[in-house]
Amino acid sequence: MRKIHMMTPLLLVLCMLIMMPLASAKMVQVSDLGAYRFVERMNFFAKALDPPVSIDEPLHVGMMRPDSPYDIYATGQKYAVLSLFCNQAGYVSKITIQTPLNTKEGWHNATRLCALAVAAIGASKSEFEVLFNKRLASRHSSDVWCAAANRRIILQTYPFKSTAVLRITAYDQ
Repeated sequence: MRKIHMMTPLLLVLCMLIMMPLASAKMVQVSDLGAYRFVERMNFFAKALDPPVSIDEPLHVGMMRPDSPYDIYATGQKYAVLSLFCNQAGYVSKITIQTPLNTKEGWHNATRLCALAVAAIGASKSEFEVLFNKRLASRHSSDVWCAAANRRIILQTYPFKSTAVLRITAYDQ
């Protein structure tokens, strides 16, 4: 019995050493494409929808603040705005989709834009299902390792004032 008590701290330290690399995941860019090519890729998948849809070329909004690390590009569909935040290298780092909480058409368009963005990142059907499986509630977070993109994709949904926000980010582990 005494040996078990002596080994417990050793086991805890061992577990911490094993788990520490997992806890040190760093946020990385969502895609290795720039904003315009990313929307082109979304449009490739949008053509397969029934009925097919088209997403307008994004508008370069610029930086929200002079010290911001991101250039913002915006496009969307009726009642839904897609914002692509591009890092200094020009690649899409994170994505937000916003729609008013009280519009059914906006929510439909926002979820469609979100699904097209996840497809453009390269998620497989099973990875896509993990992210979206009954999870588009008022507040949730889901994640999946996307093999094609070689990064963990995080999908968050939350209300902000009178707006529903869907946010896509990525981590290296």
